[in-house]
Amino acid sequence: MGDGWGLRRERVEERVSLKRDIGLFGSFSMGYADVGADIYVALGLVALYSAGGSPLAFSLAAILYVATGLSYAELASTYPYAGGVQIYSMKAFNDLAGFIAGWMMLLSYTVDITLFAMASAGYLSFFIPEMGKSSQVGPFRLGNLVILTLAIISFLIAINVLGVKESSTLNVMMVFPSLAVQMAILILGFAFNFSLPMFLKQIAEIGSPKVLDVSYIPFMDLRTQNFIYGVTLAMSSYVGIASIAQAAEETKKPYKWIPLAAKLSVLMVLIFAIGLSVLSMGMMSWQELAGNIESPLVIMARKIAYIGVPLSYLVAFTGFTVNLASANTGVIGVSRIVFSMAKYDQMPRWFNQIHSKFRTPTRSILFFGAIGMILAFLGGLEKVADLYTFAALITYIFVNLAIFKLRKIDREAYRPWKSPSIGNIPLTGFIGGAAALLILALMLVFHPIGRALGTLWLVFGLILYSMYRKANGLPITGRMYAEDVRPAAYKMEVLALIPYEIPTSTAADVLQSYFDRRHRLFLADLISARDMHEFRELELLSMSHLEEVASILRKKGYEVTTFIIRGGEEALAEEAEPYDFVAIFWRGRLKGKVSGISKVLSDRLKGRLVMLRVR
Repeated sequence: MGDGWGLRRERVEERVSLKRDIGLFGSFSMGYADVGADIYVALGLVALYSAGGSPLAFSLAAILYVATGLSYAELASTYPYAGGVQIYSMKAFNDLAGFIAGWMMLLSYTVDITLFAMASAGYLSFFIPEMGKSSQVGPFRLGNLVILTLAIISFLIAINVLGVKESSTLNVMMVFPSLAVQMAILILGFAFNFSLPMFLKQIAEIGSPKVLDVSYIPFMDLRTQNFIYGVTLAMSSYVGIASIAQAAEETKKPYKWIPLAAKLSVLMVLIFAIGLSVLSMGMMSWQELAGNIESPLVIMARKIAYIGVPLSYLVAFTGFTVNLASANTGVIGVSRIVFSMAKYDQMPRWFNQIHSKFRTPTRSILFFGAIGMILAFLGGLEKVADLYTFAALITYIFVNLAIFKLRKIDREAYRPWKSPSIGNIPLTGFIGGAAALLILALMLVFHPIGRALGTLWLVFGLILYSMYRKANGLPITGRMYAEDVRPAAYKMEVLALIPYEIPTSTAADVLQSYFDRRHRLFLADLISARDMHEFRELELLSMSHLEEVASILRKKGYEVTTFIIRGGEEALAEEAEPYDFVAIFWRGRLKGKVSGISKVLSDRLKGRLVMLRVR
């Protein structure tokens, strides 16, 4: 590639980096905000199509959400880069795959900004009805609702320019009241209003019997098709877990907080999405729920005995706050993924700019925030909401495929949290990938708008990408920057010399206190003997001892290998050379023997020798 390659590599190095300012609650709130906001609408919408089978529809869609959420937990903590699935796809496959994943995620976040800013404005108008008015002039929407939406997006742009700490704090402040109110609805609703006979009666009615706005298949049962359509809509209530990954480069202790935040997000969403759906079927008819698509939680809150009316006002307020948080997450997500795509020559490098003072990707925030404001003027924007789910499903397929490939090509990477697996095969990737493909196929069949507009968006992006790469003399399907995307840490190999005189539990405890699971442990003992018989006895004794220590450590999640080193100090020095660290145990009467070994190794290993004293 010559000098051009060298120049392109220099682009990866940033003089000003993103700032790590997001803690556990900030990371969790981003993962929950997108999904939590969807519940405020999806409950009624899913009931309209799935009827009494709504809880089943949410449960089926949850399979994909849980599997993909856990895949993200592993990948985002292993590769804590802004860009998320775009980075994983580029690393696992090639630049083109990274672009497609990033381009579809970009679409999802851009639509997210406008949809949820408008939903937030709608809930605010619950208190100021005059602000909720709008009018249609040709293809454009005008009126107070649009003005309020523009004000909300402008506010979010300003907060995001100032810093990720400020935008993350806003999310935390907006999300936690919603969690508290939804939990109150669940507890009080089940305590005072839930009717098990009503629930059992309604749950048997799978799918609406009415002809609705669905692209029906001839000769297939109407109720079945409506239920399937409801499942695809339920999936829209689970879009958003990727937001945690987009901010991984700005998360404090990503190896610790990202897996925990992802798992907490998955748990909370399952509790509220499925729990509220079950509750709704036991406290009102599905027809009533479906008749209140815009505010199903408000209707549920009003039915709760004793405090229904004041609680409904709290629900409306938290509807405003959580939708605001979701729109804010959209601004964070789209700006980070565009920044990352530009960094790796998948979009113009103009977007790869960090503000020297605020340390935020200002250009991408302003540019795509402005697009979100323009979309607010489009009438019938709700009809393109299919794109939100369509785009997310494409990225879910990529993330679940990428986890397979990255497990294979980065075997030595330290994975702070590893998703459930059989051997080295991630079950989450298999289940999540299959479920995403199935739901995407159902969307392509039953959602003509999503099918048409999603395909057009993808084709449009591929044309722009091809033109940009050719104009800059770059290969379309190359792997130019794959090697620049490295795991946060590789597993380091430690040779631990453990004489059989050291108690097994003591040895295991000391090793755990010095080395965590990012270290691969090789336990050994040095044996030299006068004759073969004596050697064999010592070898059996030492191996039994080492295996007992290894067994304790394996139960704690460590990778452990045991073996015997035959010979003297020089044999040990030669064996120790390839390891990252060599740890030597010593105590009391072993001091003389160990001092000789340490003297030989200290010259050879140069700072890699660790002395572990046992009392």
